Formats: sequence, C-alpha cells, structure tokens
Amino acid sequence: MTDVVVVGGGALGAATAWWLARSGRSVVLLEEGTTRLLRLAARGTTWSAHPSWTGDDDRALLADAVEAWGLLERQTGADLLTRRDAVDHTGGSSRCRPGEALQVRADHAVAALLAGATGHGAVLRYRSPVVAVEALDDRVEVRTAAGRIRARRAIVTSVRAATGPAVELHFRSRVPVGPATPLIAHHDPDLGPMRAVPCAQGHIAVGAGSGPRGTLGDLREHVRTWLPDLDVDRPEPVGPEAMSTGTCAVTVDRTGPVLTAVSTALGSVTTIARGRQLAEQALVGERPVARRARA
Repeated sequence: MTDVVVVGGGALGAATAWWLARSGRSVVLLEEGTTRLLRLAARGTTWSAHPSWTGDDDRALLADAVEAWGLLERQTGADLLTRRDAVDHTGGSSRCRPGEALQVRADHAVAALLAGATGHGAVLRYRSPVVAVEALDDRVEVRTAAGRIRARRAIVTSVRAATGPAVELHFRSRVPVGPATPLIAHHDPDLGPMRAVPCAQGHIAVGAGSGPRGTLGDLREHVRTWLPDLDVDRPEPVGPEAMSTGTCAVTVDRTGPVLTAVSTALGSVTTIARGRQLAEQALVGERPVARRARA
C-alpha cells in the first residue's frame, strides 16, 4: 500500500510530494495534464518576495523557504533562488536593503520539485485525472480512469484563484535588466501599494492594487514620473500570472486520512515551505518530515 497519494502536480503538489519522498514515504503523484502543460502553465512567471510585502507571520516561512530551495538546488543542480536588492520608496525618500528581495522562476521551480520528488522515489503519473477520492477508516482509495490506488493518506491540491495586483503593465527598460536590477516597493495614495519587479522576459512588471483608483491609464501615468527609465508609451504584453508577489495562503480541510489544500495562487517563493507544512499535517502522529537530513 502506498503511503501517500498526492493529487495535483502543480507547485504545491510537487513541493508536498518532494518533502514526503525525501522523508522516506512512498508517494504517488497524480496529474491530469502532462509535464509540458505544467511547464507551459508556469512559463514566464516569476515568484517574487520583498520585505515590505511580508508580514511578521510570513518571515519565518520565508526563512524556511530559503533553506528548502537550497536543499533542492543541491539535490538537482538547478539554479533556483535569486537574491536582489530591495528598494522602498516612501514619502519621497528611498531605502535600499541589499540582497533582501527573493525571486524564483516558476517553471524551473516546478521542474526541479518534480525531479527532486522522483529522485527520492516518488512515482509521477501524468494524464491521470482523478474520478473520486474515498476516505475509509484506515486508508484511502483514489479512483482514476486507469484503476484504483490504495494509500494510507491522500492530499488533494488545487488553486482557487490566482492572486496579483489589481492592475499590471510590463515595460521595456532603457537600462538593461540584469542581476543588479532591484525589486521596488512604493505606495501611492490613489493606486495603493505598488511594485516594480524584474521579469524573466527581460522587462519590468509594474503592478498596483487596493487603492481608490486603479486603471491602467492611472498606472502608466504614475510610472512615467516614478520610474523614468521605463518606456511607458509602449507597454509589453502581459502573460497569465506574469507577476506573482508575496506569499500565497493555503486553506486545508481534513476528512479522516484525506487532506484538501486550496492555494490562493499558482505559487510563490514560500510554496516550497507550504509543501512541508502540508506534508507534516498529513502525517500527524508519525515521525516528522525531515528538513535537513537529506539533500
């Protein structure tokens, strides 16, 4: 009997499967799509974290995530976590926090998490849509079109809605975007919290939300004076969830041996740490998930 079946091969499901497998559990991960579709879904998305976007409760989670990305990098050889300078614009003044902003390329991260999970023995089954998950007294039966899988636990992951700024535009920069390009946080009375994030495509994503005004025209005119190096008259196309910032919340419900986890975003820098939390919740009463013992 399999220890844990994980349903959903996106960022959260892959992270959860990786933690479980590296702790010695037998894991089957079921994904209705294919590897190519997973990579396409994440392509171009950059997960970013800036100190001013992070509350007290999330700082410990970010620290756990930084350590976990390092573990995954050592296992897979992938270069995943990038540090940048974090700049705060407040009240006409600027403050720079060297190396305190974090970024992860989503497509690279999902690929590395899946590779890491299989490297520790997890079994990945693509094109395996789940028909039903039945919680029994001491086990779970997961039904797919190909048959039934019996397991001690099941974790079902999904995304309720992608989060992000209320308005977002991408611009080419007259100054080349590179490793020295910072993440910038700013607050405008009309547009609310604003952020400027270097993207994998080589341009700058600028987003704003939660203010009394929030149209694309408002954002463009504000950027014209706030970030004069950007070519505001020729915005670039914005792909699906091209900017993902801060942390994403995960709501977990339990029905016997089945956990259902719903994330508020496709992923974030902290998703790898959320995966550990989810793995530990599924294994309550068993030996804990190893954090450092194995790369």
